[in-house]
Amino acid sequence: MRRRLLKSFGALLVLLVLGVVVAVAAWEWTHAEHIYPGVTASDGTLLGSITRQEASATLVQQADLYSRDELRLRDRNGEWLASVKDLGGRPNTEQVLGAAYKIGREGNLLQQLGDQLDALRSGRTVALPIVTLDEDRTAAFLTGLAKEIDRPVIDARLVIDADLRANVQPSQVGRELDIPKAVRLVASLWASVPDNPLDLPVEETPPGVMEADLEPSRAALNTMLAAPLTLRFENRAWTLSRQDIAKLLNVDDYVKDPGSGLPKLDGERLIGYVRGMAQEIDQAPLKPRLAFNAGKVQTIREGRPGYQLDVDATVAAVKNQVATDSRTVALPVGVIQAAGLAADRATIKELVASASTSYAGSLPERSYNIELAATKLNGVVVGPGEIFSFNEELGPMTLQAGFKWGWGITQSEGQVATVPSVAGGICQVSSTLFQAIFWAGYQIEERNWHLYWINRYGQPPTGLKGLDATVDQVYDANGKLTYAIDLKFKNTTPNPILVEAKAAGGKLTFSLYSTKPGWVVKVDPPKIEDIVKADPTVVREVDPSLPPGKDVWVEAAEDGFKSTIVRTVIEDGKEPRVLRLISTYKPSRNVALVGPPLGAQSTPPSSPAPTPNPIVPGEKPAEGD
Repeated sequence: MRRRLLKSFGALLVLLVLGVVVAVAAWEWTHAEHIYPGVTASDGTLLGSITRQEASATLVQQADLYSRDELRLRDRNGEWLASVKDLGGRPNTEQVLGAAYKIGREGNLLQQLGDQLDALRSGRTVALPIVTLDEDRTAAFLTGLAKEIDRPVIDARLVIDADLRANVQPSQVGRELDIPKAVRLVASLWASVPDNPLDLPVEETPPGVMEADLEPSRAALNTMLAAPLTLRFENRAWTLSRQDIAKLLNVDDYVKDPGSGLPKLDGERLIGYVRGMAQEIDQAPLKPRLAFNAGKVQTIREGRPGYQLDVDATVAAVKNQVATDSRTVALPVGVIQAAGLAADRATIKELVASASTSYAGSLPERSYNIELAATKLNGVVVGPGEIFSFNEELGPMTLQAGFKWGWGITQSEGQVATVPSVAGGICQVSSTLFQAIFWAGYQIEERNWHLYWINRYGQPPTGLKGLDATVDQVYDANGKLTYAIDLKFKNTTPNPILVEAKAAGGKLTFSLYSTKPGWVVKVDPPKIEDIVKADPTVVREVDPSLPPGKDVWVEAAEDGFKSTIVRTVIEDGKEPRVLRLISTYKPSRNVALVGPPLGAQSTPPSSPAPTPNPIVPGEKPAEGD
């Protein structure tokens, strides 16, 4: 019995297995050209239980429908339609069909049956789209669309309009379509949102400067531009019109950094404007020319104070005032009082020192130049702390200034000679003045000695051997001063010094009037050494500038030597000031210039091309004397 049951069960199991095999074989056979049930396309189109040919037709039909679709794209400011054709859409039916047919046909039999059962029970979707978009075409379309979407970020900015009112141009939020991101978004979502707009990825950049940021500056500018600004000095006035003020503004600076403060006038432009005013205002003081007669100071020429506009203070004042309702600026002009004006004259009360030299026997031209120079220097006032310059006070030594041809000392290639020179004789004027300054004890700033010694400068009581001072000025063909040596001294006292010059009857005298400084001047006798004997031979040289037969003695033989003169100025409570004058002179000759032979034509003198004299200033102590 038991055996019969086992045989029956075994037979039944065999029949069951055979049935299953037959059923599976029948299932597979009937679906050999079909897509297994439960398979759908990515858009939900049913592909299961139909043949490949039927599925292909269905997919082609769907692709044709999709190709006619329009995608709605939008951002916060607009909406656009993009057809699948615009985006480069193309059918992907073969790939979708192949993927759908493969479902349930990959792997071993059990894997295949499992996939088939899963599709039948739960469904299987082909991930591939029925229509694909061309990325390049999509990007090109979106690039064109970006021209409508994109806009630059714009900061609010100040502007001054035609009626000179300050306004604020509005700001603008910057917007930019992220094209790569938009391409990916459209490619992945376009088929899934046919009825809903697709929001484009647009990046926004807020402006750095908003309208409210500039409101204080706008109000300040309108105050500055409300009315002209008047700048006054004494009875004179200059006006900065509203247009002028607008030109001096640079409103862009306050857009870049609105937190830097309220607008101001542009410093460089304003400085240029103020400097133009300074050219009208500034003037050097004019010193009076004075005379000392019978113990009293008299006026030869009235002086006047000088004026100087403080450019920096003016710029600051204008910047401050223009930002207020007060439209007047008092210009900060400094008054420069000239030495020798009425308040100073009480201290010019006595003779401090004087010196005289003789020009008797000089040629008429030389005498004329000495007397003209004395006239130009007479009455000069040197104020406390000022430095007197012989060249500045005398002015140009030129024919145009009234001087005549005379004779001067020059050196060329080591040879010293006396030659025709405009303003010949001036060095006697500078030497005589130098002797007065020297004996007065005033501080010498510059002094130069002659190339050879001239005996008339050493005559007593104020002359010493080696106590001279030469000056020179050289001009080019255009009248420009190219070289000069000068005589200078500094007034270190608290009182002005009056320089009086007199030249008449062959005698030149310089007198210095002030309040006596209270120091004592001691001078050691000159130390003469390194004597080089002069050749006494008379040299006669033809000078074509002289009239025929004219004979002029221009140089007397003097030995060359080295002179050392020491001056000590002693003042209570102070270290003595010691001035050591070391002068080295070359030997001179006896030279007479003669005119050309009778009957010959004389030639007017021409200005020689002078070589600057290699003159070394005398030594000075540390305190500058």
